[in-house]
Amino acid sequence: MSAKQKSGEHIMKLNHLKWLTIGLVMAYLITFEYIRHFVWPELLHQPVFYVASLAVFFFIIVGFNTVIFSMMARLQRDLIQKTAYLDLLVESSGNPIIATDKIGAITGWNKAAENIYGWPKDEALGKVLPMIPDPLRPQAHELIKRIWNGETISNMEMQRLRKDGAIIPVLVTASPIRDADGNIIGTVGVSTDLSDKKRLEQELQKQQQATAVLQERERMARELHDDLGQILGYVSTQSQAARALLADGHKNQADAYMKRLTEVAQDAHADVRDYILGLRTNISPERRLLPTLRGYVTRFGQNNDILASVETAPAAEMALLNPEMESQLLRIVQEALTNVRKHAAAKKVAVRVDMAGSDILIDVIDDGQGFDKARLANGDGRRFGQSIMRERAAEIGGTVTVKSAPGQGTHLTISAPIQHTVVLETA
Repeated sequence: MSAKQKSGEHIMKLNHLKWLTIGLVMAYLITFEYIRHFVWPELLHQPVFYVASLAVFFFIIVGFNTVIFSMMARLQRDLIQKTAYLDLLVESSGNPIIATDKIGAITGWNKAAENIYGWPKDEALGKVLPMIPDPLRPQAHELIKRIWNGETISNMEMQRLRKDGAIIPVLVTASPIRDADGNIIGTVGVSTDLSDKKRLEQELQKQQQATAVLQERERMARELHDDLGQILGYVSTQSQAARALLADGHKNQADAYMKRLTEVAQDAHADVRDYILGLRTNISPERRLLPTLRGYVTRFGQNNDILASVETAPAAEMALLNPEMESQLLRIVQEALTNVRKHAAAKKVAVRVDMAGSDILIDVIDDGQGFDKARLANGDGRRFGQSIMRERAAEIGGTVTVKSAPGQGTHLTISAPIQHTVVLETA
Protein backbone atom coordinates (compact mmCIF):
# COMPACT_ATOMS: atom_id res chain seq x y z
CA MET A 1 0.00 0.00 0.00
CA SER A 2 1.34 3.45 -0.94
CA ALA A 3 2.13 6.17 1.59
CA LYS A 4 -0.62 8.28 0.05
CA GLN A 5 -3.19 5.53 0.63
CA LYS A 6 -2.02 5.03 4.21
CA SER A 7 -2.26 8.75 4.92
CA GLY A 8 -5.75 8.77 3.44
CA GLU A 9 -6.81 5.96 5.74
CA HIS A 10 -5.44 7.79 8.75
CA ILE A 11 -7.34 10.92 7.78
CA MET A 12 -10.53 8.90 7.39
CA LYS A 13 -9.99 7.40 10.85
CA LEU A 14 -9.45 10.85 12.32
CA ASN A 15 -12.66 12.09 10.71
CA HIS A 16 -14.56 9.11 12.13
CA LEU A 17 -13.08 9.71 15.56
CA LYS A 18 -13.95 13.39 15.39
CA TRP A 19 -17.61 12.68 14.72
CA LEU A 20 -17.60 9.76 17.16
CA THR A 21 -16.22 12.03 19.89
CA ILE A 22 -18.81 14.70 19.20
CA GLY A 23 -21.57 12.08 19.17
CA LEU A 24 -20.44 10.42 22.38
CA VAL A 25 -20.13 13.75 24.20
CA MET A 26 -23.60 14.77 23.08
CA ALA A 27 -25.00 11.34 24.03
CA TYR A 28 -23.33 11.51 27.41
CA LEU A 29 -24.68 15.00 28.13
CA ILE A 30 -28.21 14.08 27.06
CA THR A 31 -28.13 10.83 29.04
CA PHE A 32 -26.63 12.55 32.08
CA GLU A 33 -29.22 15.32 32.05
CA TYR A 34 -32.04 12.85 31.53
CA ILE A 35 -30.90 10.70 34.47
CA ARG A 36 -30.23 13.75 36.60
CA HIS A 37 -33.68 15.24 36.05
CA PHE A 38 -35.92 12.20 35.58
CA VAL A 39 -34.31 9.02 36.98
CA TRP A 40 -32.31 9.99 40.03
CA PRO A 41 -33.03 13.66 40.53
CA GLU A 42 -32.41 13.49 44.28
CA LEU A 43 -29.12 11.60 43.93
CA LEU A 44 -27.44 13.48 41.07
CA HIS A 45 -28.46 16.87 42.43
CA GLN A 46 -26.21 16.22 45.37
CA PRO A 47 -22.83 17.96 44.93
CA VAL A 48 -20.70 14.85 45.49
CA PHE A 49 -22.40 12.75 42.84
CA TYR A 50 -22.60 15.69 40.46
CA VAL A 51 -18.84 16.30 40.73
CA ALA A 52 -18.20 12.58 40.28
CA SER A 53 -20.26 12.51 37.10
CA LEU A 54 -18.37 15.51 35.76
CA ALA A 55 -15.07 13.78 36.52
CA VAL A 56 -16.18 10.74 34.55
CA PHE A 57 -17.13 13.02 31.67
CA PHE A 58 -13.74 14.72 31.90
CA PHE A 59 -11.78 11.44 31.79
CA ILE A 60 -13.80 10.26 28.79
CA ILE A 61 -12.92 13.44 26.89
CA VAL A 62 -9.24 13.14 27.92
CA GLY A 63 -9.22 9.52 26.75
CA PHE A 64 -10.62 10.38 23.35
CA ASN A 65 -8.24 13.33 22.97
CA THR A 66 -5.31 11.09 23.85
CA VAL A 67 -6.24 8.64 21.12
CA ILE A 68 -6.70 11.43 18.59
CA PHE A 69 -3.46 13.20 19.55
CA SER A 70 -1.61 9.87 19.37
CA MET A 71 -2.84 9.26 15.84
CA MET A 72 -2.02 12.83 14.86
CA ALA A 73 1.49 12.45 16.27
CA ARG A 74 1.96 9.20 14.34
CA LEU A 75 0.76 10.87 11.15
CA GLN A 76 3.06 13.80 11.75
CA ARG A 77 6.03 11.45 12.26
CA ASP A 78 5.11 9.61 9.06
CA LEU A 79 4.82 12.91 7.23
CA ILE A 80 8.20 14.09 8.52
CA GLN A 81 9.83 10.80 7.53
CA LYS A 82 8.25 10.80 4.09
CA THR A 83 9.21 14.44 3.56
CA ALA A 84 12.78 13.77 4.69
CA TYR A 85 12.97 10.72 2.40
CA LEU A 86 11.59 12.70 -0.54
CA ASP A 87 14.05 15.54 0.13
CA LEU A 88 16.86 12.97 0.25
CA LEU A 89 15.78 11.51 -3.10
CA VAL A 90 15.61 14.96 -4.70
CA GLU A 91 18.97 16.04 -3.29
CA SER A 92 20.63 12.71 -4.20
CA SER A 93 19.45 12.83 -7.82
CA GLY A 94 22.16 13.28 -10.40
CA ASN A 95 19.76 15.29 -12.54
CA PRO A 96 18.64 18.85 -11.82
CA ILE A 97 15.14 18.87 -10.29
CA ILE A 98 13.60 22.34 -10.31
CA ALA A 99 10.19 23.44 -9.03
CA THR A 100 8.58 26.74 -10.03
CA ASP A 101 5.44 28.72 -9.35
CA LYS A 102 3.02 30.11 -11.90
CA ILE A 103 5.32 32.92 -13.07
CA GLY A 104 8.40 30.70 -13.22
CA ALA A 105 9.97 31.76 -9.92
CA ILE A 106 12.14 29.00 -8.48
CA THR A 107 10.62 27.27 -5.44
CA GLY A 108 12.77 24.12 -5.47
CA TRP A 109 16.43 23.72 -6.51
CA ASN A 110 18.41 20.56 -5.76
CA LYS A 111 22.16 19.98 -5.50
CA ALA A 112 22.47 18.71 -9.09
CA ALA A 113 20.87 21.93 -10.38
CA GLU A 114 23.42 23.89 -8.35
CA ASN A 115 26.32 21.81 -9.73
CA ILE A 116 25.22 21.91 -13.38
CA TYR A 117 23.84 25.44 -13.67
CA GLY A 118 26.17 27.12 -11.16
CA TRP A 119 23.71 29.08 -9.00
CA PRO A 120 23.74 28.18 -5.26
CA LYS A 121 20.33 27.26 -3.86
CA ASP A 122 19.98 30.45 -1.82
CA GLU A 123 20.64 32.53 -4.95
CA ALA A 124 18.35 30.53 -7.22
CA LEU A 125 15.27 30.44 -4.96
CA GLY A 126 12.84 33.18 -5.89
CA LYS A 127 14.52 34.03 -9.20
CA VAL A 128 12.48 33.72 -12.38
CA LEU A 129 14.07 31.05 -14.60
CA PRO A 130 17.71 32.18 -14.23
CA MET A 131 18.93 29.24 -16.37
CA ILE A 132 16.89 30.26 -19.44
CA PRO A 133 18.79 32.26 -22.11
CA ASP A 134 17.05 35.55 -22.87
CA PRO A 135 16.11 34.61 -26.48
CA LEU A 136 14.34 31.46 -25.19
CA ARG A 137 12.38 33.05 -22.32
CA PRO A 138 9.15 33.52 -24.33
CA GLN A 139 9.28 29.84 -25.26
CA ALA A 140 9.85 28.85 -21.61
CA HIS A 141 6.93 30.93 -20.35
CA GLU A 142 4.69 29.39 -23.01
CA LEU A 143 5.71 25.92 -21.81
CA ILE A 144 4.91 26.90 -18.21
CA LYS A 145 1.43 27.97 -19.29
CA ARG A 146 0.91 24.61 -20.98
CA ILE A 147 2.01 22.79 -17.83
CA TRP A 148 -0.34 24.87 -15.66
CA ASN A 149 -3.09 23.79 -18.03
CA GLY A 150 -2.32 20.20 -17.05
CA GLU A 151 0.04 19.18 -19.85
CA THR A 152 3.25 17.20 -19.31
CA ILE A 153 6.26 18.10 -21.47
CA SER A 154 8.39 15.01 -22.08
CA ASN A 155 11.97 14.66 -23.35
CA MET A 156 12.28 18.05 -25.03
CA GLU A 157 15.81 18.97 -26.09
CA MET A 158 16.59 22.56 -25.13
CA GLN A 159 19.45 24.95 -24.46
CA ARG A 160 20.15 26.21 -20.96
CA LEU A 161 22.38 28.91 -19.48
CA ARG A 162 25.02 28.41 -16.80
CA LYS A 163 25.88 31.12 -14.31
CA ASP A 164 29.28 31.53 -16.04
CA GLY A 165 27.50 32.32 -19.33
CA ALA A 166 28.07 28.97 -21.03
CA ILE A 167 25.22 27.45 -23.04
CA ILE A 168 24.65 23.72 -22.48
CA PRO A 169 22.25 21.28 -24.17
CA VAL A 170 19.75 19.54 -21.88
CA LEU A 171 16.83 17.13 -22.15
CA VAL A 172 13.84 18.37 -20.13
CA THR A 173 10.72 16.67 -18.79
CA ALA A 174 8.29 18.91 -16.88
CA SER A 175 4.90 18.29 -15.33
CA PRO A 176 2.37 19.94 -12.99
CA ILE A 177 2.45 19.49 -9.20
CA ARG A 178 -1.00 18.73 -7.80
CA ASP A 179 -2.34 18.80 -4.24
CA ALA A 180 -4.54 16.13 -2.63
CA ASP A 181 -7.62 17.61 -4.32
CA GLY A 182 -6.01 17.54 -7.78
CA ASN A 183 -5.43 21.30 -8.00
CA ILE A 184 -2.22 22.43 -9.73
CA ILE A 185 0.00 24.26 -7.22
CA GLY A 186 3.28 24.39 -9.13
CA THR A 187 5.50 22.79 -11.76
CA VAL A 188 8.49 20.48 -11.53
CA GLY A 189 11.09 19.88 -14.19
CA VAL A 190 13.82 17.25 -14.44
CA SER A 191 16.66 17.94 -16.86
CA THR A 192 19.57 15.86 -18.13
CA ASP A 193 22.86 17.44 -19.17
CA LEU A 194 23.57 16.34 -22.75
CA SER A 195 27.02 17.96 -23.01
CA ASP A 196 28.95 14.67 -22.80
CA LYS A 197 26.50 12.95 -25.15
CA LYS A 198 26.83 15.74 -27.71
CA ARG A 199 30.60 15.67 -27.38
CA LEU A 200 30.66 11.92 -28.02
CA GLU A 201 28.30 12.34 -30.98
CA GLN A 202 30.62 14.97 -32.46
CA GLU A 203 33.65 12.71 -31.99
CA LEU A 204 31.78 9.81 -33.59
CA GLN A 205 30.69 12.07 -36.42
CA LYS A 206 34.28 13.19 -36.99
CA GLN A 207 35.41 9.57 -37.12
CA GLN A 208 32.63 8.70 -39.56
CA GLN A 209 33.54 11.67 -41.72
CA ALA A 210 37.23 10.76 -41.64
CA THR A 211 36.36 7.20 -42.65
CA ALA A 212 34.07 8.46 -45.42
CA VAL A 213 36.83 10.78 -46.70
CA LEU A 214 39.36 7.95 -46.80
CA GLN A 215 36.93 5.63 -48.57
CA GLU A 216 36.05 8.36 -51.04
CA ARG A 217 39.69 9.11 -51.77
CA GLU A 218 40.36 5.43 -52.42
CA ARG A 219 37.36 5.28 -54.74
CA MET A 220 38.41 8.42 -56.60
CA ALA A 221 41.99 7.18 -56.82
CA ARG A 222 40.77 3.99 -58.50
CA GLU A 223 38.58 5.96 -60.87
CA LEU A 224 41.42 8.35 -61.68
CA HIS A 225 43.78 5.42 -62.25
CA ASP A 226 41.32 3.72 -64.60
CA ASP A 227 40.53 6.92 -66.52
CA LEU A 228 44.16 7.97 -66.88
CA GLY A 229 45.08 4.41 -67.82
CA GLN A 230 42.60 4.48 -70.67
CA ILE A 231 43.72 7.94 -71.77
CA LEU A 232 47.42 7.08 -71.66
CA GLY A 233 46.75 3.88 -73.60
CA TYR A 234 44.85 5.89 -76.23
CA VAL A 235 47.64 8.50 -76.38
CA SER A 236 50.25 5.76 -76.84
CA THR A 237 48.48 4.07 -79.73
CA GLN A 238 47.55 7.33 -81.44
CA SER A 239 51.03 8.80 -81.13
CA GLN A 240 52.55 5.64 -82.60
CA ALA A 241 50.08 5.85 -85.46
CA ALA A 242 50.97 9.52 -86.00
CA ARG A 243 54.69 8.73 -86.08
CA ALA A 244 54.07 6.00 -88.63
CA LEU A 245 52.07 8.38 -90.82
CA LEU A 246 54.81 11.02 -90.61
CA ALA A 247 57.41 8.43 -91.53
CA ASP A 248 55.35 7.55 -94.60
CA GLY A 249 54.95 11.24 -95.52
CA HIS A 250 51.24 11.45 -94.69
CA LYS A 251 51.53 14.82 -92.95
CA ASN A 252 47.86 15.82 -93.11
CA GLN A 253 46.67 12.57 -91.59
CA ALA A 254 49.36 12.76 -88.93
CA ASP A 255 48.28 16.33 -88.13
CA ALA A 256 44.70 15.13 -87.60
CA TYR A 257 45.96 12.50 -85.18
CA MET A 258 48.00 15.12 -83.30
CA LYS A 259 45.01 17.46 -83.13
CA ARG A 260 42.93 14.66 -81.59
CA LEU A 261 45.76 13.95 -79.12
CA THR A 262 45.75 17.61 -78.11
CA GLU A 263 42.01 17.47 -77.43
CA VAL A 264 42.42 14.28 -75.40
CA ALA A 265 45.24 15.88 -73.38
CA GLN A 266 43.06 18.92 -72.67
CA ASP A 267 40.19 16.68 -71.56
CA ALA A 268 42.57 14.72 -69.35
CA HIS A 269 43.85 17.94 -67.81
CA ALA A 270 40.27 19.01 -67.05
CA ASP A 271 39.52 15.58 -65.56
CA VAL A 272 42.57 15.74 -63.30
CA ARG A 273 41.62 19.26 -62.26
CA ASP A 274 38.12 18.05 -61.37
CA TYR A 275 39.54 15.13 -59.39
CA ILE A 276 41.85 17.45 -57.45
CA LEU A 277 38.96 19.84 -56.78
CA GLY A 278 36.88 16.89 -55.60
CA LEU A 279 39.63 15.61 -53.31
CA ARG A 280 40.02 19.05 -51.77
CA THR A 281 36.28 19.38 -51.23
CA ASN A 282 35.35 17.56 -48.04
CA ILE A 283 32.49 17.91 -45.57
CA SER A 284 33.35 18.71 -41.96
CA PRO A 285 31.31 19.43 -38.77
CA GLU A 286 32.02 23.11 -39.28
CA ARG A 287 31.19 23.04 -43.00
CA ARG A 288 28.27 20.78 -43.81
CA LEU A 289 26.77 19.70 -47.14
CA LEU A 290 25.16 22.91 -48.37
CA PRO A 291 28.07 25.30 -47.66
CA THR A 292 30.49 22.77 -49.15
CA LEU A 293 28.27 22.32 -52.20
CA ARG A 294 28.03 26.08 -52.76
CA GLY A 295 31.82 26.44 -52.68
CA TYR A 296 32.35 23.53 -55.04
CA VAL A 297 29.78 24.70 -57.60
CA THR A 298 31.24 28.20 -57.57
CA ARG A 299 34.77 26.90 -58.26
CA PHE A 300 33.45 24.49 -60.89
CA GLY A 301 31.82 27.36 -62.78
CA GLN A 302 34.96 29.50 -62.57
CA ASN A 303 37.27 26.71 -63.74
CA ASN A 304 35.09 25.72 -66.70
CA ASP A 305 33.65 29.08 -67.77
CA ILE A 306 30.09 27.92 -67.02
CA LEU A 307 27.50 30.03 -65.18
CA ALA A 308 26.87 27.75 -62.18
CA SER A 309 24.51 28.44 -59.26
CA VAL A 310 23.05 26.76 -56.17
CA GLU A 311 19.49 27.31 -54.90
CA THR A 312 18.33 25.89 -51.53
CA ALA A 313 14.86 25.75 -50.01
CA PRO A 314 14.45 26.76 -46.32
CA ALA A 315 13.38 23.21 -45.40
CA ALA A 316 16.60 21.83 -46.88
CA GLU A 317 18.66 24.23 -44.77
CA MET A 318 17.30 22.50 -41.62
CA ALA A 319 17.95 18.95 -42.82
CA LEU A 320 20.69 17.17 -40.88
CA LEU A 321 22.14 14.17 -42.70
CA ASN A 322 24.65 11.61 -41.56
CA PRO A 323 28.23 12.00 -42.85
CA GLU A 324 28.03 9.10 -45.33
CA MET A 325 24.87 10.50 -46.92
CA GLU A 326 26.33 14.00 -47.20
CA SER A 327 29.52 12.64 -48.76
CA GLN A 328 27.67 10.51 -51.30
CA LEU A 329 25.30 13.34 -52.28
CA LEU A 330 28.25 15.66 -52.81
CA ARG A 331 30.06 13.11 -54.99
CA ILE A 332 26.95 12.43 -57.07
CA VAL A 333 26.59 16.14 -57.77
CA GLN A 334 30.30 16.31 -58.66
CA GLU A 335 29.88 13.42 -61.11
CA ALA A 336 26.82 15.10 -62.62
CA LEU A 337 28.73 18.35 -63.12
CA THR A 338 31.64 16.45 -64.66
CA ASN A 339 29.20 15.01 -67.21
CA VAL A 340 27.94 18.54 -67.87
CA ARG A 341 31.50 19.69 -68.57
CA LYS A 342 32.39 16.71 -70.75
CA HIS A 343 29.24 16.23 -72.79
CA ALA A 344 26.64 18.99 -72.46
CA ALA A 345 28.39 22.00 -74.04
CA ALA A 346 26.29 23.99 -71.57
CA LYS A 347 26.51 27.68 -70.76
CA LYS A 348 24.49 27.46 -67.53
CA VAL A 349 23.93 24.84 -64.87
CA ALA A 350 21.79 25.13 -61.73
CA VAL A 351 21.89 22.92 -58.62
CA ARG A 352 18.65 23.07 -56.61
CA VAL A 353 18.21 21.49 -53.15
CA ASP A 354 14.74 20.95 -51.68
CA MET A 355 12.71 18.61 -49.46
CA ALA A 356 9.81 16.35 -50.45
CA GLY A 357 8.32 14.82 -47.33
CA SER A 358 11.15 12.89 -45.66
CA ASP A 359 13.33 12.89 -48.80
CA ILE A 360 15.99 15.35 -49.80
CA LEU A 361 15.94 16.27 -53.51
CA ILE A 362 18.86 17.64 -55.49
CA ASP A 363 18.30 18.70 -59.10
CA VAL A 364 21.14 19.41 -61.53
CA ILE A 365 19.76 21.23 -64.57
CA ASP A 366 21.83 22.39 -67.57
CA ASP A 367 20.95 24.19 -70.81
CA GLY A 368 23.25 22.04 -72.94
CA GLN A 369 22.72 19.99 -76.04
CA GLY A 370 21.03 17.09 -74.27
CA PHE A 371 21.00 13.55 -75.63
CA ASP A 372 18.76 10.70 -76.72
CA LYS A 373 18.89 8.12 -73.91
CA ALA A 374 17.64 5.36 -76.19
CA ARG A 375 20.61 5.77 -78.51
CA LEU A 376 23.37 5.86 -75.92
CA ALA A 377 26.13 3.42 -76.79
CA ASN A 378 27.37 1.10 -74.10
CA GLY A 379 30.74 2.77 -74.03
CA ASP A 380 29.41 6.31 -73.76
CA GLY A 381 30.90 8.23 -70.84
CA ARG A 382 27.53 9.60 -69.87
CA ARG A 383 26.17 6.11 -69.42
CA PHE A 384 29.21 5.15 -67.32
CA GLY A 385 28.80 8.30 -65.22
CA GLN A 386 25.13 7.56 -64.62
CA SER A 387 26.00 4.05 -63.47
CA ILE A 388 28.44 5.45 -60.89
CA MET A 389 25.86 7.94 -59.66
CA ARG A 390 23.17 5.30 -59.30
CA GLU A 391 25.55 3.04 -57.38
CA ARG A 392 26.36 5.86 -54.98
CA ALA A 393 22.66 6.72 -54.53
CA ALA A 394 21.79 3.09 -53.84
CA GLU A 395 24.32 3.02 -50.98
CA ILE A 396 22.24 5.64 -49.13
CA GLY A 397 18.84 4.25 -50.15
CA GLY A 398 18.35 6.86 -52.87
CA THR A 399 17.70 7.02 -56.60
CA VAL A 400 18.94 8.98 -59.61
CA THR A 401 16.67 9.85 -62.53
CA VAL A 402 17.67 11.59 -65.75
CA LYS A 403 15.45 13.46 -68.20
CA SER A 404 16.96 14.70 -71.46
CA ALA A 405 16.30 15.19 -75.15
CA PRO A 406 18.49 16.44 -77.98
CA GLY A 407 18.71 20.23 -77.89
CA GLN A 408 16.70 20.51 -74.62
CA GLY A 409 19.39 20.17 -71.96
CA THR A 410 19.50 17.60 -69.17
CA HIS A 411 17.63 17.42 -65.85
CA LEU A 412 19.10 15.02 -63.29
CA THR A 413 17.31 14.41 -59.96
CA ILE A 414 18.82 12.80 -56.88
CA SER A 415 16.36 11.64 -54.20
CA ALA A 416 17.36 10.13 -50.83
CA PRO A 417 15.59 9.62 -47.49
CA ILE A 418 16.97 11.80 -44.73
CA GLN A 419 17.72 10.40 -41.28
CA HIS A 420 16.12 13.21 -39.26
CA THR A 421 15.61 16.96 -39.25
CA VAL A 422 16.46 19.51 -36.58
CA VAL A 423 13.84 22.15 -35.82
CA LEU A 424 15.71 25.34 -35.10
CA GLU A 425 14.63 27.20 -31.95
CA THR A 426 13.45 30.63 -32.99
CA ALA A 427 12.16 31.79 -29.60
